[in-house]
Amino acid sequence: ARLLPAAPAAGMAHAADADCFAQAMTAGLADGSPEALLATAALLQTAERAGVADGAVYGVAAQANVRLGRRLEAWQLLQRARARGVELITLEMNVLLGAGARCGQLLPAVALLHEMRRSGSRVAPDVGSYDALLFPLASAGRFGELLSLFDAMQKDSLAPIEPHYRLAISACAARGEGARAAAILLRMQSRGMRYGQAAAAAMLACNREKRYTTTLDIFEALRAAASDAPPSVAFAGGGDDGDGAKRDAWKEEPFRSAYVFNAALDAMRRLHRPTDAAELLQAMRRVHGVAPDHASFGIALASAREAGDARLFLELLRTLCAEAGGRRGEGGRRGFLVSDRLHSELVAGLGFFGEPRRALRLLSQLLDTDLPLSSAVFNRVLKVVGRSAERRPLALRLVAIGSERSA
Repeated sequence: ARLLPAAPAAGMAHAADADCFAQAMTAGLADGSPEALLATAALLQTAERAGVADGAVYGVAAQANVRLGRRLEAWQLLQRARARGVELITLEMNVLLGAGARCGQLLPAVALLHEMRRSGSRVAPDVGSYDALLFPLASAGRFGELLSLFDAMQKDSLAPIEPHYRLAISACAARGEGARAAAILLRMQSRGMRYGQAAAAAMLACNREKRYTTTLDIFEALRAAASDAPPSVAFAGGGDDGDGAKRDAWKEEPFRSAYVFNAALDAMRRLHRPTDAAELLQAMRRVHGVAPDHASFGIALASAREAGDARLFLELLRTLCAEAGGRRGEGGRRGFLVSDRLHSELVAGLGFFGEPRRALRLLSQLLDTDLPLSSAVFNRVLKVVGRSAERRPLALRLVAIGSERSA
């Protein structure tokens, strides 16, 4: 800063111009030390007093403030630049958009992006402009605005990158927009992107919108891609591009997510296909190398209970016991058999199939743990116990225990 006079001194040919300030400030930014960043930010005021602060100078000052954690100060530079009639290019605007989005000015930053999109704007947004806002919108749970910007990006003839697709599909899942999620997933597939991580969210979105057949279409397309078999469902979307791009994209993410399988199990349950759900659960580890979790068993057991299939329920119970026993032998995760959700479903199933004593024994096992128990478990047990007068003392005792133990 001492080397950059704001006005000509005796014996000096000229004062520092905007390029000199920008170069010196860029050097401070490259240094990256707190001292250099503070000096870089401070140089802006010197340049303003000299009347040579252009967009590049404001942009570097904004980056220095961001690196110092002073995002609000960086965002406020936008107002200062505009008040002085300074024109900012897209790169500089992107720094300010990101700063505003992370300093409590998210909606004003979104409004600024829409201003950039208007016809006649001197600066147009690029992919980085949208990138600066999509992640903060997701973190803030503003999924509607996120999806609007995702669509706007494509209307601006910009190509979203892979993380943007995943954010959009997760937003659809949060809003229960299954058809929209499936369409976005299909676009990911057609562009040869890795779509495995997004598949579970898309399937969840379809389930929430009661598009269970679409959920299973996605699942079968993923399963076919993982096994290198030709997809046999419509969701596969137009076949390969001739170079195996779609299949290779899937290979980068092995077909080993319990979330994907659980979404498929839930769709089968909702479609009243308990046998298919049981077969898929039993094939998870044996065929696909995916360990079923407590949610997998809970969904399959619920499917059998809702279908009134006692034989299938008991078969699943035996599989559950074998799986839990194997995990104990492997030093597996504590909590598989003490899962609140799983016990709740077991209690409901045993009560439904006329085994209330076994249901109560399961509750006793759960009470021996130190887990906080939800009201769902006790509600299920109370339903099994019934309302007859001779069982009233037991019901009252369960209510008392539930009041002490419920989370």
